[in-house]
Parts: sequence; structure tokens; C-alpha cells
Amino acid sequence: MENHRPATARLAFASGVSAFAASWAFFAASVLNMLGRLEPPWDVLLRAGSSLATAVFFLALAACVHAWVPRGHGPWSVLALAFAGIYATLASIVYVTWMFEPTPQEAFAFAPGSFVYM
Repeated sequence: MENHRPATARLAFASGVSAFAASWAFFAASVLNMLGRLEPPWDVLLRAGSSLATAVFFLALAACVHAWVPRGHGPWSVLALAFAGIYATLASIVYVTWMFEPTPQEAFAFAPGSFVYM
């Protein structure tokens, strides 16, 4: 069990730093959106994409923490891994839907490429 710990530690560190960076990317995109500096579709893509990345990196970090905990001492890490998996699943559904679901103006516009035009 000891020989996989350096690889687990590197993956945990990379996942933690990436989750932190994705969280700050969401914060920056939200501030830019509130200031009116982001135009569609970047306003949704940057915020939803960074939130989706945060969920994935958080799941990887929880898996590394669970792998790091010695056997028999990890009921909390199992719970953390389970909740991280649920969070990543729900975030994936919500943010992918948010990125690709058209607004009512786009969905019902009678123009080439719209759903009504097809």
C-alpha cells in the first residue's frame, strides 16, 4: 500500500490546486458577468464550465483522500467520497443542461438553426 502513496499525493495536490483554480475562475467569470463584460454565450459557458470542472476535481480529490486513509479508519472518507460523487453527478446534469439548453427566445425563433425551423 505504501508504493502508491506518492502518486496519490501528486494526484491529490493537482486535484486540489485545479479545484481551487476552477473556483476562482467561476468567481472571476461571475464578477465579469455582473459588470456586463461577458457577452453570450461566454457568460454561461465560463461560469458553468468552471463549476463543472470544480465538481470533477473535487471528486478526484475526495477519491485521493479516501485512498490515503488507512484501512479501518475511513468511514468519513467513504462518506466524503459518496457525497462528492453525488455532487459531481448532479453538477454535471445541471451545468451541462445550463450550457446547452436554449433560451425560449432561441428555441421558438423561426430562423435557420432553431428548433422550430427544423
